[in-house]
Amino acid sequence: MTADAAPATRRASKARPVRFVIVERHPLVVEALVSRIRLVLPDAVIAYAGSSSREAVQCAAEQGCDCAIVDLEAADGSVVLDTVSTLAMLGVPTVALTERASSEHLESYRVAGVRGYVDKRADASNVCEAITAVLDGRTWLASEPVTMRLTRPTVMLSDQERRALVLYASGMTQAMVARRMGIASSTVKHYLDRVREKFQAAGLPARTKLELHTRARADGLIA
Repeated sequence: MTADAAPATRRASKARPVRFVIVERHPLVVEALVSRIRLVLPDAVIAYAGSSSREAVQCAAEQGCDCAIVDLEAADGSVVLDTVSTLAMLGVPTVALTERASSEHLESYRVAGVRGYVDKRADASNVCEAITAVLDGRTWLASEPVTMRLTRPTVMLSDQERRALVLYASGMTQAMVARRMGIASSTVKHYLDRVREKFQAAGLPARTKLELHTRARADGLIA
């Protein structure tokens, strides 16, 4: 654990037990994560630990949760982006576990609510560092968590336009995007209209949601 992360752990321990949900497809990894968390936070409550994203989200909604640890390759076939975004709407930050995430994953999952990334091949202490960072309201990125693939964007979007596009093209409705971004649905529509105009100006039609999804994938914004 890094020195600057330790105070967050101490503060969390003094206030009340920190609650976690863990979504991981390998039972041995689940066991290792639980052991590592309890080594750093002996009073931690593991509200859910298993392979079902749906059960983890339900547990977080019903019992409360301070941090989620989610395998990006979920075993139950759920759309992990939806899981992360739903957890974020519940106020739960996510630490993502990955073996082969690329740069396009980083952007889409960051927008959805991931606050830390840990490569499964990295040292186990990285999990503790990521957890303490997100509990302290910071983001955390392992030194070698991803295989970066540079993608030249087709059009230049503002941060808010990019967020609206990623969430909407990933399957959310405009109303859901509005709740996730904390803005009015009409503002989301304005951002998406601007995105469509920019793609249209570049000679790339993006009138439908499917076309927006295709453009977002081509620009590496969603996987």
